[in-house]
Amino acid sequence: MLASFGLMSLASKSLPVGTVYAVWTGLGTTGIVLIGMASGTEPRNLGRFVCLALIIIGVVGLKSMEQPKVNPDKSTPPHSPTAPENST
Repeated sequence: MLASFGLMSLASKSLPVGTVYAVWTGLGTTGIVLIGMASGTEPRNLGRFVCLALIIIGVVGLKSMEQPKVNPDKSTPPHSPTAPENST
């Protein structure tokens, strides 16, 4: 659980928080249901598999349409030719 939260925190540095949270919860839910189905505690039927597939399709769709965040403070390296010169 701690590793999962740490990875979510790391991902939120380059992607919007809403997308990160949707991916985290969607994949977590899908994983828990699949574990339950494998252990026999969750029912297995076509409707449940279709719903899990829709969750995965939604997560992949959200992730594939996101653009990484651009940090305006790091857009120009300090020693680049376009960086302003400090004249003292």
